[in-house]
Amino acid sequence: MFGGSDLIEQMLLVFLEAVHRRAMVARETMDQPGADRVDSLDLAQIDPGDLAFDRIEPLGQIAQAGERQIAGEAQRRAAARIDLLEIRASLITATFRRFAVERQGFAQACRRGLDAPMRHLAIYDMDKTITATPTWTRFLVHAARRRAPWRLALMPVIGFAGLGYLLKLVGRARLKQVSQRLLIGRAITLPDLEAVAESFAAQEIATGILHGARERIAADRAAGYRLVMATASHGYYAAAIARLLGFDDVVATRARGDGQGRILSLIEGDNCYGPAKLHMIEAWMQDAGIARGDVHVRAYSDHVSDAPLLEWADEPFAVNAHGPLRRLSAERGWPLLDWRY
Repeated sequence: MFGGSDLIEQMLLVFLEAVHRRAMVARETMDQPGADRVDSLDLAQIDPGDLAFDRIEPLGQIAQAGERQIAGEAQRRAAARIDLLEIRASLITATFRRFAVERQGFAQACRRGLDAPMRHLAIYDMDKTITATPTWTRFLVHAARRRAPWRLALMPVIGFAGLGYLLKLVGRARLKQVSQRLLIGRAITLPDLEAVAESFAAQEIATGILHGARERIAADRAAGYRLVMATASHGYYAAAIARLLGFDDVVATRARGDGQGRILSLIEGDNCYGPAKLHMIEAWMQDAGIARGDVHVRAYSDHVSDAPLLEWADEPFAVNAHGPLRRLSAERGWPLLDWRY
């Protein structure tokens, strides 16, 4: 801490010593006889008429003058050292004062962190947690009826694809892409998709939302929770439902665009399901500037696939739980809620 102060002290000491030596040389130069002056001890230059015994200093006085000169030099050196000590004391005081200020600022920052209010998140799954039944197939049927009813004839093909999923021949993401391609088409313009999503959301709000879910959403909002919907459903219609229910944010499966204003029947990134849902929630929090340690999290889900999310939450709730989640909740001690009645 004091390395800089010691260096400054040494520099000041050298400077003061140099000033003192320069002053001594100047004084000695002034005492030397010049071409236009007479030294008081150069008797060869003294006018005999001015020679008087009362004007010649006794040798004792000359000795006393030498002693005073030596004493004066010692005093000057002592004064220089005192000045140096005072400068060093000032540097030390300034250093400690700065350290005290920095420590006080750090303490204040810590207090601000401790005094900052804890944020609260309430994260809801959508299908069969908030809604009475799954929404994806019903959304596709709604879109086909509005845009191209003839596509409903392709429903048996979607049934076969569903069978392939049950046999683990087709993944969930692939099944979702195939069914959208069959009932909506390879691509749809964003305005058309938004119109379909808005009409489906209005229908769902009117008839498909569980009463218990509405009450809990209202209670969490009144308690100051930030409401987040996290669902495997496509975000383009889940966001419309969330907005009508008063949610603040949505984490959902994303559709890929073609760069020309059309939405393709392909998924961008991960299907928001299972462990991927938790990863996507964490990515959303990071983008939103929300640190996990700064929030208290409630999580609601009906399905065991959301076990990673429920394990991660501070308050996990198994809602309208199917058998596997009910059993896991009994093992973990998670509360069971039923919003279906």
